[in-house]
Amino acid sequence: MQEHDSQSIAALIAAQKPGYALDQRFYTDPGIYELELEKIISRNWFLAGHVSELAEPGDFKVLNIARDSAIIVRGADGSIRAFANVCRHRGSLVCLESSGNTRRFACPYHGWTYDTDGKLIAARSMPDDFDMSEYSLRPVSYGEIHGLMFICFCDEPPSLDGAIRDLAEPMALFDFPNLKVAANRTYDISANWKLCIENYQRACIP
Repeated sequence: MQEHDSQSIAALIAAQKPGYALDQRFYTDPGIYELELEKIISRNWFLAGHVSELAEPGDFKVLNIARDSAIIVRGADGSIRAFANVCRHRGSLVCLESSGNTRRFACPYHGWTYDTDGKLIAARSMPDDFDMSEYSLRPVSYGEIHGLMFICFCDEPPSLDGAIRDLAEPMALFDFPNLKVAANRTYDISANWKLCIENYQRACIP
């Protein structure tokens, strides 16, 4: 982002009146969107689903957020982990399916293959001194809040401790950890992401 653009955006933010609708540029300006990706999207937790979706070892799902993609998978040891859906060879997407069950992930570009723990287990045409242990899938921050799975694409995400504590009582009323997903619905909305959040928040205000 160029310096004059940053100054312009800073002035726009400073001029925003509390309680008033956002200026149109907040929804249409590419520079503002880039700033949101850096300051908001890449630094916060995103709901990835419920642990019941990954009931068995090898169960996985892929979550795409803006320009990032993550594989969430239950490993052979029963633990759920998240990895960047990016091959360590040439940066191709490793997993093209949205969900399923597998023993390994094979990149469709050059066949590099990873187990469900993210370890590289096959890399063809590499030199004899190539150390596969140095080329595992990169981990993505993963956390759970009473059965709900969350991922964050930064190495030092905000703590979930407060949410876990504050939501313990209300979520216990519905036994969240033991719930099951009955159905999934996906809605493609041709709008800036902030409009979706604003409409949701207004609909929830009594």
